[in-house]
Amino acid sequence: MIQLMVLFTQVRVMVVKKKTAKVEAVALDEEKLHKLLASLSVDGGEDGVKQIAQTLQSCLELTEPVQQIQLVKKAGSQLEALSEEQSDGALLEACLHTLALVYTSLQAKNPLRRAIASALGSVPAWLQERTVNCLCTCLSDCLASADSDKYQHIVDTIAACLDGFPVGERCINKLLPEVLQFLHKGLNEYLHQNSGLAGRHIAQAQLMHSCLAAVKTSMLVVQRSQEAISAALQAEVDHCKVEDTLSSLLSCYIHILTDEEFIQSVQSTAGMAVVLLIRSVMGSVDEVASVVCSLLHGSVQGLDPAPQWLQQRCAGLCASGRPPGVSLYLCHGVLAMLSWKGALPGPQWEQLLLLVPNTLLDLDVSIKESSTAMVVARVLTLWSGAALDCLQGEGHACPPHLQESLCGGSELQRHLLEHIYSHWEHPLDGVRHQTRSLFHNLLLLHQHTNPSASDPTKDSYITELTQSLLGLEWHMRGKYGSLGCLVDLCGAEYLLHIQPQLPSCLLGLMGDQTLAPYASDLLERLFVSHKAQLASEAGAAGKMEDWMERWHQTWVTPLLQVLCRARLDQTTYILDYFLPKLLRCSPSSLAHMVQALQDTPPCSTGPSGSRGALGALMTCLRAARAQGVVPSSEEGLWGGLVPLPLLQQALIHKHDQVRMDALGLVCESHRSTEVLTSQEMGLIRHFLPPNLNSQSPGVRQQTVSLLKKLLCRVKDSTQLLQKRLSQERDQEQRDRDKHTLHLYKEFLCWLCVRLLEVLLPGASFSKCLMSLHLLCLLGQLFTFSAGTPNAHQGQF
Repeated sequence: MIQLMVLFTQVRVMVVKKKTAKVEAVALDEEKLHKLLASLSVDGGEDGVKQIAQTLQSCLELTEPVQQIQLVKKAGSQLEALSEEQSDGALLEACLHTLALVYTSLQAKNPLRRAIASALGSVPAWLQERTVNCLCTCLSDCLASADSDKYQHIVDTIAACLDGFPVGERCINKLLPEVLQFLHKGLNEYLHQNSGLAGRHIAQAQLMHSCLAAVKTSMLVVQRSQEAISAALQAEVDHCKVEDTLSSLLSCYIHILTDEEFIQSVQSTAGMAVVLLIRSVMGSVDEVASVVCSLLHGSVQGLDPAPQWLQQRCAGLCASGRPPGVSLYLCHGVLAMLSWKGALPGPQWEQLLLLVPNTLLDLDVSIKESSTAMVVARVLTLWSGAALDCLQGEGHACPPHLQESLCGGSELQRHLLEHIYSHWEHPLDGVRHQTRSLFHNLLLLHQHTNPSASDPTKDSYITELTQSLLGLEWHMRGKYGSLGCLVDLCGAEYLLHIQPQLPSCLLGLMGDQTLAPYASDLLERLFVSHKAQLASEAGAAGKMEDWMERWHQTWVTPLLQVLCRARLDQTTYILDYFLPKLLRCSPSSLAHMVQALQDTPPCSTGPSGSRGALGALMTCLRAARAQGVVPSSEEGLWGGLVPLPLLQQALIHKHDQVRMDALGLVCESHRSTEVLTSQEMGLIRHFLPPNLNSQSPGVRQQTVSLLKKLLCRVKDSTQLLQKRLSQERDQEQRDRDKHTLHLYKEFLCWLCVRLLEVLLPGASFSKCLMSLHLLCLLGQLFTFSAGTPNAHQGQF
C-alpha cells in the first residue's frame, strides 16, 4: 500500500510538472549582478526613470521567480508610460541594458524571458532604436564569447528573438553576419563532435537534438532576413563575407545530407535548408527550379545559373554514389520550401513538379526500411497536394504537358497507382494513411485536369478504376479506403449503380473480425452519402415522400435479412460496428425496422442457429436503447413501438442471446435514476422463473449483470423519489411517487420470496447458484426492516 501511495505521488508530481511551465529566477554571476545593481543606483535622473531603476533593482535582489515576473511587468508598464522629456541618458541606458542582459541569460521557455520580451517590446517609438542597440550589444557579446557548451543556449536565444518579438527580429537583422557566422560555427562543432561519438548512443541522441535545433534556427534566420541577405549579397563592400558564411552554412547542410550517421529528422530538415538557401540566394524563380532539378538529377549541367560559390558547393551533392536519402530529403525540401500555389512561374517549374514523383518512385523500389517508406509516402502525399495547389489557382490555364501528365490514365498516374496498391496494406498505419490520402488526391487531380468529365458516370477512367477496385478480392484491406475515396468524390449512388448488391456483400464480410472495421467504415460512408444524395435529389425535384423508403430498401432491408437469418456468431461485428452507426445516421429508421420485423411472416424464422425476426427485433431495440433512440417505456408499448406480448415472448425465447437482448432492453437505461414502470416489473416477473435454471454459465453471468443494473436503478430512483417527496408540494405528484415506492416494495418482496423458494432440497445446482447470486445482490443494495412502510436510501 505504501509503495502504491508513493507511486501515485510520483505520477501526480509528473503530471503537474508537465502542465506547469518551469519558472526559474534570474541567475547571474556575482560580478555581473553587482555591476547591474551599481548601474541602477546612479543618483540623479528623472522620476520616471528612477522608478524603473528601482523596480529592476528590487527584481534582481529577489530570488522568487513569480515575484520577479510581476516586477518585470511593472517595469514594462513604466517604460511604456515614459515620455521623451524623461529620457535620462545613463540611467535609462542602464535599465535597458539590464533587461537585455537578463533576457539573453535566461533559458528559452522560461516565462520570465517572455515577460522581459513583452517589456522591451512595449517601449515607446522614440525609445525603440536604443532598445534594439542594447539588445544587440548583449547578444553580440554572447555570440563572440560563447564556449561550445553554451551553443545550445545561444541558438535558443536567437530563435526566441524571432518568435513574435519585433525588437529581437530587428536585432537579428542588424547582427546578421555575426549570427550566421555563429550558427555555422555551432553546426561545424556539432559535425566534428558527431564523428567521435560512435557507439555512445545517449550522447549522440543529445547531439542530434542540438544539431536539429541549430539547422532549424539557421533556416528561421534566413527566412526572416531575406531582404537583408539580398542587400548584403548585392553590396559592393563586404558581400564576400556574407557569401563565405552562407557557403559554409550550405557546406554543413550538405555534410548532414550525405552522412547517414544523422537521423532522418535532421537530414530531412537539412534538405529543406539547402532548398531554402538556394531560393534565398538566387531570387530568380525559374533559375531556382533549374538548379534544384540538377540536384535531383545528380548532374552539374543545370547549375550554370547559380553563382560560382553556390555551384562549387552544390557539386558535392551531384557526386556519384551519393546515399539514396539525399534525393528523398531534397524532394521534401522542394515541396516544403518552394511556393506551389497558383500558376507555375516557368517551364523549369513544370519540369521540377513532374521530376519529384518520378524521383520518389525510383527510390521506392530500393527502400527496405519501414521508417524510410513512411517518409516516401508522406512526401508523395505532399507532392500531390502541391500539384493540386498548382491546378486550383484562378485565372490561369494548366500547361498542356502538365495536364496530360497528371490526368488519369497517364504514365505517372499508373506508376503512382502501382505504388498505392503495393503499400495499402503496409504494416505501418502511417504509410497506409498516406496511401489513402495520395489516392484521394490523384482522383482530384484527374478531376481538375478533366473539368468536362464532372459526371463520373460518363468518365471512362473513373468507371474503369471503380470496376477494377470492385473486382479485387475483398480480403485486400487497402481497397476499402480507396472505395471510400470514390464515395467521397462520386457519391454512393455511383457505386450502387455499378454494383447494386454492394450493401449485402459488405454485410456478409462483417462476420470476419479482421475485415469488419474496414467494411463498416465503408458502409458508413456509403449510407451517409446515399442519404444526402437522395435528400438533395428529392428536394430539387420537390418530391419528399418516397426517398427515405428507397434508402431503407437499400440499407435497412439487407441488414434485417442478415440479422434474421445469419448465425448469432456471424452478426457480432454487425451489432458492434454497423448497427449503431446506422441508427446514429437515421434514428427515425428504428420505427421502420420494428414495423418490418413485426410484419415478417412467422414461417420466416430463418435457419437453425439464427435469431429469427423476433430476435432481430430485440437486437435492434437494444442497440437503439444504447444509442438513446428508444425513449422510456409507455403504457402498453415499449417506447411506443412494441406490444408487451412480443417482449414477453422474447424473454422466454429458445435462443439464449434473444432472451438476453430482451432482458437488456428492460434493464438497461442511460439514467440510473430512471423510474421502473409497473410493466417493466411485470416483465421481470415473467422472465425470472423459467430462466433461473439456465445451464449456461455465460447466460447466468449476463443475467446477474443485467438484473444488477435494474436493481441499481431501483435503489437510485428510490433515493430520488424520497428526496422529491420531501420537497414536492403537488399532492398529485406526491401520490404518484408514493405509489411507485409501494410498487418497488412489493416487487422486491416478491423477488426475495421467489428466490428463497428455489433453495429447497433437490433443487438443481444452476438454479441455486443463480438464486444465491441475486440474493447477495439484494443484500448488498438494500436493507429490509420489518414494519417499515417507506423506503429510504435503499431501505425497505
